[in-house]
Amino acid sequence: MIRNIAVTFLILSISALTVPGQTKSKKGEPEKKQAQTPTADNETLIYNAAMKYGDYDAARFALYSLLVKHPENISYLDSLVRIYFMTGNWAQCILTGNEYMTKDTGNIAVLELVAISNSNLSRNKDALDLYEKIYRKTGNLYHGYQVAVHRYILQRYGECAQMIDAIVNDTASAKELININADEGQNQQVPIRASALNLRGVMLKEINMPEKARENFEAALKLAPDFILAKNNLEQMKKEKETKEPDKTIPEKKTR
Repeated sequence: MIRNIAVTFLILSISALTVPGQTKSKKGEPEKKQAQTPTADNETLIYNAAMKYGDYDAARFALYSLLVKHPENISYLDSLVRIYFMTGNWAQCILTGNEYMTKDTGNIAVLELVAISNSNLSRNKDALDLYEKIYRKTGNLYHGYQVAVHRYILQRYGECAQMIDAIVNDTASAKELININADEGQNQQVPIRASALNLRGVMLKEINMPEKARENFEAALKLAPDFILAKNNLEQMKKEKETKEPDKTIPEKKTR
């Protein structure tokens, strides 16, 4: 249900080594060459080369060396967070991200990468805390949707309903799209309002309000007729109803 977002990584770009040109003496004669002082650490050059060729282990090692040399430069820590996320090392992404956030709480990209990593490890309370912080900063509908999803997972249904109401009542939610994981690994783009309505339907069904749930699934399909999850939820409700109702085509045995 949670969107697989395509994250564009703005990995730290560090300038390459520059070599100043030859100078002349006052008499116009070239001066003797002197040893050049590099403008970048060797680790910086290793990092840039490693990122160029996709060697993330070497890039990570170079970043650790740079952190030891320049502990005050949190941009190296930022890059570590992103590399750990790119390589699916969720626990390390969380650890480095949490340390980064003790120094800078305004980096939305880092907050979101750590939130996703927590969610991937089913640390839903930590993920929710971060998404709520992000939503307060951005007011973004997608972040609001993630707040609603994690409140639902944690069975905080009242708060979940409040967030869904805010999304559905926002006119932009009818046009803004979200990527949804559908059946068998399929991805589908639907309006975020349709996804919120489907989530509300799932929640209402869970708290034994089937008619209200059906209304929300149908409303989601009205917005997105090909919405696989909403279709499947309606179909499941239909099957459940049929199994509960007695088959009226088979006559009952009469008792004497």
